[in-house]
Amino acid sequence: MISQGSENYQPQNSFWQNVLTAGLIIGAAIVAFDLVFVRMLNGEGNPMVALISLFLTPVVLCWTQINYRKKSCGDFISYGSAFKFGIIAMACAGIVNGLYMSILFKVQPELWTEIILRAEEAYYTIGVPDSTVKQLLAPIKGGISPVILTSACFFSMLFQGFFLSLITSLTAKKNNPNSFNDTMSRNQID
Repeated sequence: MISQGSENYQPQNSFWQNVLTAGLIIGAAIVAFDLVFVRMLNGEGNPMVALISLFLTPVVLCWTQINYRKKSCGDFISYGSAFKFGIIAMACAGIVNGLYMSILFKVQPELWTEIILRAEEAYYTIGVPDSTVKQLLAPIKGGISPVILTSACFFSMLFQGFFLSLITSLTAKKNNPNSFNDTMSRNQID
């Protein structure tokens, strides 16, 4: 073990510090994208904005996984470790996104009204009876609690993180060629 006074000492950030930082970065990227492209530039409904938003989260997630691998794992990380990192980072990003949405709906309550109207219109379009539409939308017409909204964002991003991490972990994974398990699996006789 190398002591802190040694010239070769390199502090290693903990897994939790790295994953929380990654979650904040992903959440901040989502919030910044929404603020700039959707709110300020009125990009809602623009196909180019939709395309960029589709790729934003996986790209930032993969970048944070690779950054974690390079800076804290000696440039080697297993698929499972990258997967776990990705899921937890996305859950943290969900909390950031939920807090942002809660603040946004408090500052601009007309956005919530617009969402209700769009949902109502969508129900009528597919032929849902009026009484059923009113019954479905009644619990959320007055707004939604910040705790419930943040929880919903958390679980939504956790779900997305599961599937995105399945893919991005393939890119982030890099096995150590000197590890015993890798050497043994390459040298097995079929």
